[in-house]
Amino acid sequence: GEVLSGDFQTIEWGADTYYLQTEIDVAGGNNYQLLGTTQVMAVPIAIYAEEAGNVVYTDTSAINELQILTLIGDTIIISNGNYIVIPELTNQIWKCGDILIDDRDGKSYKTVQIGEQCWMAENLNIGVSISVSNDQLDNSIIEKYCYYGTSYCHIYGGLYQWDEMMQYTTMPGAQGICPTGWHLPTDDEWKILEMQLGMTQAEADASGLRGIDVGGKLKEGSALHWETSNESTNSSGFSAVGGGLRKNSNESFEDIFEYGFYWTSGLISSVGMSRVLKTSEAGVFREGHIKMDGLSVRCVLD
Repeated sequence: GEVLSGDFQTIEWGADTYYLQTEIDVAGGNNYQLLGTTQVMAVPIAIYAEEAGNVVYTDTSAINELQILTLIGDTIIISNGNYIVIPELTNQIWKCGDILIDDRDGKSYKTVQIGEQCWMAENLNIGVSISVSNDQLDNSIIEKYCYYGTSYCHIYGGLYQWDEMMQYTTMPGAQGICPTGWHLPTDDEWKILEMQLGMTQAEADASGLRGIDVGGKLKEGSALHWETSNESTNSSGFSAVGGGLRKNSNESFEDIFEYGFYWTSGLISSVGMSRVLKTSEAGVFREGHIKMDGLSVRCVLD
């Protein structure tokens, strides 16, 4: 492959946990689909391998008996009398825009800074996939719906009933099913996002379709995950996709490619407040959904 940026020689491997993320576009373009992530594991003998080519061993049994005796400061002591000096390590601080690794399952998520908020730039995909005909239960297992199977969850994220998303609390801004250090956006936090992208306060407070072009700024700017790319610029980097929903009334999946439904952690009476994006609309719908429907989820940094 072609190196786009960075240099392996400058990576401070001991400063953090690192993962290899693999994406592919079978058409040879730039619409990559995530295949998975794998943690890069440090193996002490591999650190020594840089020097191994310069050593001649006549007794091969000695090679098999090599052991790491101890670590003293920045020095690894080897059982054959040699040693390795580890380069000085420095702390690397995660910042918004970096890849978020969910330490619960190793899945990775793009992130984006929008104004003073840091959002996931992909739909959350945590949990065990269950049948569209079953309800998600308060059973200590995070459950999700996957439109047409788990491969769709890799692209569009899981679909969650409101109570499952909240992990059975009604507190706005709860962590719910988000990773540690992240939380479920409140209705007001969605308004802040929308006003950052051009809505007025009056528009943000209204129900129904609002904001002349705010939806277009939130939607992924291509037709790959929408019916069309009309009214989509993705100038915010939010990269919303048309993930559809799990409709409780007939226990079926609906509206993939046409709508993106996103929960907030707010309630209106007994229904959950949501945001809805439509492929052919440039605005954003603010409306309630019954809590038993399955919608997409984005998380916000605490």
